[in-house]
Amino acid sequence: MELYSDLINNIFKQTFLIISIYIALGCILQKKSFQLTTSSVIKGAVGVTLMSIGGEVISEALMSLTYLFQRSFQLIGIVAGNERLAAYSEIKFGSTLYSIMIVGMLVNILVAKTSRYKYIFLTGHQIIYMSSVLAIIFTYLGLPTVWSVVCGGLLLGILMSVLPALIQPYTKEIIGKDNVAVGHFSTLGFYLCAKIGESLAMFKQNREEEGGHKRPSLFVDNMFVTTFSMIIIFVVCSMLAGKAYTEDITLNTHYIVFAIKQALIFSSGVFIVLAGVRMLVQEIMTSFKGIADKFVPDAIPALDSSILFPHHQGAMLLGFVSSLIGGYIAMFLAGGYSLYVVIPSSTLCFFSGSAAGIYGHHKGGKLGAVVSATAFGIAIGLLPLVLQPEMRSLGFYKVGMGEFDFTVIAYTIKILFEQGIAVFF
Repeated sequence: MELYSDLINNIFKQTFLIISIYIALGCILQKKSFQLTTSSVIKGAVGVTLMSIGGEVISEALMSLTYLFQRSFQLIGIVAGNERLAAYSEIKFGSTLYSIMIVGMLVNILVAKTSRYKYIFLTGHQIIYMSSVLAIIFTYLGLPTVWSVVCGGLLLGILMSVLPALIQPYTKEIIGKDNVAVGHFSTLGFYLCAKIGESLAMFKQNREEEGGHKRPSLFVDNMFVTTFSMIIIFVVCSMLAGKAYTEDITLNTHYIVFAIKQALIFSSGVFIVLAGVRMLVQEIMTSFKGIADKFVPDAIPALDSSILFPHHQGAMLLGFVSSLIGGYIAMFLAGGYSLYVVIPSSTLCFFSGSAAGIYGHHKGGKLGAVVSATAFGIAIGLLPLVLQPEMRSLGFYKVGMGEFDFTVIAYTIKILFEQGIAVFF
């Protein structure tokens, strides 16, 4: 049992190890030399690590932004952060969580081999988050551990196979090829954003026909636009929070200097994430061919939504800002009828909200990005409130399910179970 626990904690919990195993297996099946195999594994692991480091850098900057927002609006509420949810779930239902994860990964491979859904879900952290959600909802419903693992694992594996296929028609148009997919558990939300973008396509066409002045060349530089926009956001939030408060939490750093520094940290994190994405995709696409040819013909790897970011950084920024605004709209809406409000997670808005904006932008242009991402932000700001009574009954206080799909799927399971559709356990 101890060996099993160590194996889970040191392999299946680490995304870079999961990716490294897949890359190594692909190289071995293609009979590549030891040198080439080692090089591919290391480059893939470095790519994942860069994405992780970039994410931590971004999270550090966005945590400061969250504090400033909370201070500005004098609100305390539920934190719908994926990492916090997973950490609490691991403490309470660790063995169930990781057992669901392992069964789900096996089912994903089986479905890819035996059906038309040829997607292998490789976003390790997202798998952990959804496993946490399934462990929580099945435990709440009173299922024995064995049944929780079986039902949770089967459902997880099916979702890992079907959801990338749902959004793939849009993904392949954005990326420009069909050999990679998005594996992310806000896919239902992304799909709705894509549909919103389609409904606004007419306005995009009208704007293109009207033409208009071109942006100065400086504003074509996406890194400049990202940094400049974040400087404005941080400066405004620092001013709203107050000079005294801002300088107090920054150990007497002048609040304008602090705002600029945090914006630069954020932009640096974005640059690191994009570098990691490019390195990871290059290595995993080459090595994945060996696995596909051997086990799953025509298999397609499903990776994190950040693989979209290099393809439209302007829409990425629009999506982030709009989803964050949507989150605060939801917060004020909820404050009118509920004792609980969801404090928007800047990290969640960046990684999921940015992708929502890109999908909305694909057919709907800038208007599609803004409208769809704002709607997405409102949704992830209200959905975590739906299952708060159930969460509190299990000891999860001021914690919510962050991603769009989490609450939708968990609530659907709850309703089906209560209606007696799933009572053959």
